[in-house]
Amino acid sequence: MIAGSAMAMAAALWASAAGAIGGAAQPRQMGGVGITVYADAGFKGDNATFRSDQSDLGPSGFGNRISSLQVAAGEIWEVCANTEYRPPCQVFSGTETDLRRRNWNDRILSLRRVRNPGGGSALPRPPLPGASLTLYSDDRFRGSTRVITGPTASLGSFNDEAQSLRITGGVWDVCEDIDFGKCRTVDRDMSSLGALGLDKRISSVRPAFGRGGDGSLSPQPERRLVIYDGENYRGRARTYDSAVGRLGSVGSAARSVQVIGTWQLCDGPEFTGRCITISQNAPNLADMSNRIGSARPVGRR
Repeated sequence: MIAGSAMAMAAALWASAAGAIGGAAQPRQMGGVGITVYADAGFKGDNATFRSDQSDLGPSGFGNRISSLQVAAGEIWEVCANTEYRPPCQVFSGTETDLRRRNWNDRILSLRRVRNPGGGSALPRPPLPGASLTLYSDDRFRGSTRVITGPTASLGSFNDEAQSLRITGGVWDVCEDIDFGKCRTVDRDMSSLGALGLDKRISSVRPAFGRGGDGSLSPQPERRLVIYDGENYRGRARTYDSAVGRLGSVGSAARSVQVIGTWQLCDGPEFTGRCITISQNAPNLADMSNRIGSARPVGRR
């Protein structure tokens, strides 16, 4: 009986200590919903899973202590170097084994969900001060500039001029055509837009994933397809809001997709060959990887 009481007391003390250290965090839960952070690279060291926004990681013991992270499938999280989601910020999905590669090691002080599993938007939250996208007429952030803070259907005199861009928070669509046609999704600075095939080709810009340039919630489109050339929504991204009969090199590099609405993906051009219908995000396209020849929304128009 004495031994049993001692064991119960030890368990209660351990639970109390864990709650004090972890704050709103939960013990690491692989494959769960949320973002799991680690104190060391390679998913090692102290760790915790957060399922709600954290405006200040200090009380949890993870402020300026995160060196690797894992984001649940279908979710996108924004991390910031200051409390209260103040810039600079960066958006992450999938896994990051070593944040030194992204210049974010031991820099994160706040984090919040940008996108929920299955494609739903995050709940409204306080505006992100100063969020914007800046276009430059020359590469390496040189030349004349155009600052974007919200949806811009036409860049006017700056159409087809940009060669590089910088982002201060959020996720953005940069588009070849006016009125947001032929878009790619970006979440980081680009010293040369040639890497996206958009050098001197951008004509419109808008916040992506249902978030306004100021961090507030904006209307979500009925349908959207984002194709990534890496698994778990990583790598180069291309965004489509309407049918694409020939995806070319984008489809032949496809490894994962995120969707709003229901889409048909076909391994041949003009919706021929083997086709599948999906209405949920796919972190790994399996036997359709590197084989999407065309895509189109189906169902509600």
